[in-house]
Amino acid sequence: MLPFFPNPYPGELLDSVLARFHARSGNSHSGQSMKQLIGNEAVLLSYDLPSRIGTLVDRIKHVSELDSDTLIDDHT
Repeated sequence: MLPFFPNPYPGELLDSVLARFHARSGNSHSGQSMKQLIGNEAVLLSYDLPSRIGTLVDRIKHVSELDSDTLIDDHT
C-alpha cells in the first residue's frame, strides 16, 4: 500500500508527478518506485505507462482522488 501520492500541479505532466513521487519516496532506484506504483519494476515510463494508467489509479485510490480521465485529460 502506498503511503502517499503527490497531487499534480495544474498542467504538470504525469511523468513529472511520478518523478516527484520517486524523489520523495526514499527509493534509491526508479524500479523500486515503479514496483510500488505499477506493480512491475521493469515498466518503462514513456512506453508502458499509457497502458497502465488504470493500474496506477487502482494503486493510488486510497491516497488520491485522481481518476484515469483526469490523468489522461490534464496530465498527459
